[in-house]
Amino acid sequence: MGAVIALFLLTAIVGCGPVANGTQPGPGKSDTASPELSLLPGESQTPRSPEPDPLIGTWSGSYSCEIERGLRLEVRASPVSDPLNPLVATFNFYPVAAGPTSPSGSFLMVGSYFVGGGDVVFRPSKWINQPPGYVMVTLVGSRVRTGENLFVGRVESTGCTNFAVTREG
Repeated sequence: MGAVIALFLLTAIVGCGPVANGTQPGPGKSDTASPELSLLPGESQTPRSPEPDPLIGTWSGSYSCEIERGLRLEVRASPVSDPLNPLVATFNFYPVAAGPTSPSGSFLMVGSYFVGGGDVVFRPSKWINQPPGYVMVTLVGSRVRTGENLFVGRVESTGCTNFAVTREG
């Protein structure tokens, strides 16, 4: 008998609510009318989208791994929602006048931020065009703020030192 009373009380608390038009209110909803919110002049009901990451875009410059090479870094938001790697990039390298003739190549990278807002790290992911004897590298750079046109940092690989690129356009 005690189990029946407990089941009845549980049913009364959990599953029974007023029915309107054949439906019950959903979780966290009330059957009472919601008050209307008033907007201030110039406000919109559409939520504002977050600012785009200031690194998104195309960056050109150079990097040094035993010799100077040209670098074109194309940074995009990750096509999948990945809070650990919110950025993807294409690392394109090519010969420059300051360095001897070297091959061109490219690979994909994933980008993430260090906790605390310091540096951004782009790690190699997959070759697009690999010249013989070349390896992918990791870039560790200073976080770029909105409006800044310079992205600098170090290239993490044996014989490499730094990179510096500026925003195109």
